[in-house]
Amino acid sequence: MDAKRIDVSENMVAVRSLIEQFPQASGVLVGKYDLEALEALLTAAGERQGLRERCAELEQALAESLKLQSHYAALLNQYDGGERIIFGGANEFLERLAALKGEGS
Repeated sequence: MDAKRIDVSENMVAVRSLIEQFPQASGVLVGKYDLEALEALLTAAGERQGLRERCAELEQALAESLKLQSHYAALLNQYDGGERIIFGGANEFLERLAALKGEGS
C-alpha cells in the first residue's frame, strides 16, 4: 500500500489534528514523518515546554529564597557583627555553589 502524503507546513495544530484523526495511522506521512513519529516529537516538545516552565518556577523560587536569605544574613550580621554572605542574586549563589563543589573535590 502506498503511503498517503499530507502536506503540513510546520503547523502543529494541523499536525495534532491529523494525529487525532489517524490515531492508528501506519503509512500516513506528514512531510517525511509518519504520524507516530510526529506524535513522539510533539510529546517530547511538550515535555521540554513543561521542563522550561518548571525551570522558570524554580528560578523564581530560588530568587525569592535568596531574598530571604540575604535579608536574614544582613540582620544577623548587624546583630552579631558576623560576615555572612549576602547574595545579590541567583548567579552569585550559583557561582558560590560551584566554588564550594570545587573545594570539595
